[in-house]
Amino acid sequence: MASEDRRWHLGVALAVVFVAVAPYLLAWWLAGEGWVFSGLLYNPRDGYTYLAKMREGWMGAWRFTLPYTAHPGRGAYLYLFHLALGHLARWTGLSLLFTYHLARVLGALVLAWALGRFFAAVFPSRPDVRRFAWLVALFGLGMGWLVLPWALRTSSLPIDFGVTEAYPFLTILTNAHFPWALALMLWLLTPMEGTWLHGVAALMLALLSPFGILLSGLILAVQFAWAYTTTMPASTAWWDIRRFSPAVRHPLTRGLWVALGGLPYTAYAYWSLHHDPVLAGWAAQNQTPLPSVWHLISGLLPWLAIAPLGLWKHAGDERVRLLGIWAALSVGIALLPLALQNRFLIGVYIPLVGLAMLSLRHRRTLRLVMVSLALPSALLMGIGYPLHMAATHEGLIYLTTDEAQAMTWLREHTPPESIVLAAPQTGLLIPAFTGRRVLYGHPMETVEAPRYRELTGDFFRRCFHGQQAWNFLHREGVDYIFLGPRERALGGLPIYLPPESVVARFGEVVIYRVP
Repeated sequence: MASEDRRWHLGVALAVVFVAVAPYLLAWWLAGEGWVFSGLLYNPRDGYTYLAKMREGWMGAWRFTLPYTAHPGRGAYLYLFHLALGHLARWTGLSLLFTYHLARVLGALVLAWALGRFFAAVFPSRPDVRRFAWLVALFGLGMGWLVLPWALRTSSLPIDFGVTEAYPFLTILTNAHFPWALALMLWLLTPMEGTWLHGVAALMLALLSPFGILLSGLILAVQFAWAYTTTMPASTAWWDIRRFSPAVRHPLTRGLWVALGGLPYTAYAYWSLHHDPVLAGWAAQNQTPLPSVWHLISGLLPWLAIAPLGLWKHAGDERVRLLGIWAALSVGIALLPLALQNRFLIGVYIPLVGLAMLSLRHRRTLRLVMVSLALPSALLMGIGYPLHMAATHEGLIYLTTDEAQAMTWLREHTPPESIVLAAPQTGLLIPAFTGRRVLYGHPMETVEAPRYRELTGDFFRRCFHGQQAWNFLHREGVDYIFLGPRERALGGLPIYLPPESVVARFGEVVIYRVP
């Protein structure tokens, strides 16, 4: 039996590595002549910001400043995970991209282990449910494929195509920190006695995802309150923890360690984002609202439809009740009118799958039917998406070879404090690949993003001439202008720059230095 378990776990680990790596290898292999795969595939708009943060660490920083804001201020001790990866890349001599993906794949393996351990604790006497739930939760998505054609026309995707943190499968595919965050959250929620290690895990989770630590604390608090009010005799004093039953004591001790380990840094992060005026400007723009209720429902089907049945049939089991509390809190908070609704959906797919598998325990055929309904979204994301990106050479995924050479030149021949003016898409790439700041590059991390996006577009659309252009460039502190295919698509460079301003040329890419 032990040998069978080892083979099972090895098979899951190999499948996780394959899923994490194969789409990227496919996108790289299909790049074609004249193109360079950026190394980022899923949610590249955020992925480039993570690489830019890593590059800040590679350049020696431990204090985060906004890479996409020309004058970022003093900054704060945020995004320490990515800064640390940057330091690690410099110490080891590894590239930032390799370090990023190595952290992502290792995180995926840790997440798979934590998920298997979590379901083993929740379903200790149901190995069939445990294994099936483990696989579905790791590699499944929802039924967003049903509304995808309509969603693409409205530029708003179902959550199983866009809300990375909600699904283990998407976290494995997308970035380096979400797999670690979700693994830590699972470890904190796994039924057991709380120890100081939970405090350490809570601190690490707070560094990676303040929303994960808040949601974990809420889940444990509700679990404790429910168990205390329904199982403890009225004569038991609330402070006499030794007399509490395990169902009451375990969420209480873990919750206390979560508060002790995770809340101080979470409070510091909140204070930093509202105390520093530049970071406050970023926080005001950093909004992730829910696309729509229908996108939420379609992304959680088919499991959302039958999860309540599993909870109702096993409501007396405190472990099963944990799944219900997690799902209800996560979806309930996401439906509130908050600016960051999506962030509270972290891992919501896991409890829904667990509850659904309980209700389908003795219905193998129906279980396979439900899995088949959730399979198209996973196939579209794992195979269809990279094929489409390669066929269209999507601008956020692929660079021309001229652009890639120009990025290398900027990194190696310009001062670290330089500010570069480029088109919005190029501005997204420059901080990640060069470490140089841009006037505009990201809708959230560029403070006053709408204003600077419009100014950048106006410059390349030749709306600025003569003294007006010089005043603009010097007022904003621009040192270099990047002129490539993306900039020419906006209208090209105004002709007033003298020829001696050209400092580098790579095919159709020209770099100007502002005198």
